[in-house]
Amino acid sequence: MSREKFEIYRTRRSLIAQSGRLALGSEPGLKKVIRKMSDDDLARHLIASSPEAAYGLDGLVIAEELFWESEGKHIIFPQSAGFIERLLNAKFDLSVVGGFQLPFPAFMLPMPLGFTHGGTHIRGVLVTSYRLNETREIMLRYADYLQQPFNPVLSRGLGIDEQSCKRHFKVPEEAQNPVSEELKADEPLLCISLLDGNRDPVMSSTIRGSEGFSRIGDLLSASTPEEFSQRLGPMKQANYRVRGLSREDEAAEFYAFKIVCALSVYNMTTNGDLLKPGFPGERAPHIEGRLDRKGSQSFTLGYSESMSEHHSAPGMHYRQWHFRQLKDKRYYQGEYESKPVGSRWVFVRDTVVAARGADAYTLEE
Repeated sequence: MSREKFEIYRTRRSLIAQSGRLALGSEPGLKKVIRKMSDDDLARHLIASSPEAAYGLDGLVIAEELFWESEGKHIIFPQSAGFIERLLNAKFDLSVVGGFQLPFPAFMLPMPLGFTHGGTHIRGVLVTSYRLNETREIMLRYADYLQQPFNPVLSRGLGIDEQSCKRHFKVPEEAQNPVSEELKADEPLLCISLLDGNRDPVMSSTIRGSEGFSRIGDLLSASTPEEFSQRLGPMKQANYRVRGLSREDEAAEFYAFKIVCALSVYNMTTNGDLLKPGFPGERAPHIEGRLDRKGSQSFTLGYSESMSEHHSAPGMHYRQWHFRQLKDKRYYQGEYESKPVGSRWVFVRDTVVAARGADAYTLEE
């Protein structure tokens, strides 16, 4: 039986480290040191070689990766590419975001290897959520990472100035998070990172979009990647060269945003019952990209048996399953009175709708 194949989000640290290995791996005095060093340690040394840039967007992306690790290293595998497509096509309204909840505060969402939608390649995704006023706390974990002891040989080879590092590695009092200015300090954020379409790891960029929960409904109502990008505002990129986002980059972030929101609503609607520990399929999947499995917790989210796809007969049409949010206050009485309005959802299963005037029959054995 063939193994499922997935592409996981690749951390910014592993990409920085790979660039360093390619650039410095042939240096006689550094080759041996670099070969024995982990990606995390090597990336930290490379960041220290230009400490004044430590709190650029690379820093925020790495801080969110470290947050994912501290939250339990959760990974949610979609059951199939077909399931992802159905999430992308699912109809739901999030104009009321009360009670909107992700499966975990931080998780990685691997994508089926080679998955595309609308001609756009979508790779593994990192999802994090925390309040805007917790940004500095998130960055403090990154500062602790930066301030670990340096290897003296590599430190000399890279010209690291430890005094300069001490000055630059302190978290700024006003830690920056590129989101809408009108958000309240305690607004929960939805932050989504993924790699661009560049297959060369040395040249790959991490695309990061971040916005408050209160703006999710407006963003979801965008009908095109261009409209989504306009509503979201500038998406910054962690990169070593200056260039703008391509249309494919904008589209990938748009579709990733829709997948994450639909997946979260789906998980809420099904009360988390279909989020199962373990991998999809009967064998551990092949994972493209680097993943330290130590301490990670893998889950699979997909269909139940009652959600199998139907196929239309001539004169009939297939209606995709969708989610209906319960917004009326009458749904929040009794045992539900403590739940915020908008937190309850109904799953409407898919069905084949007969043509007008047709009678439906079932032939049983």
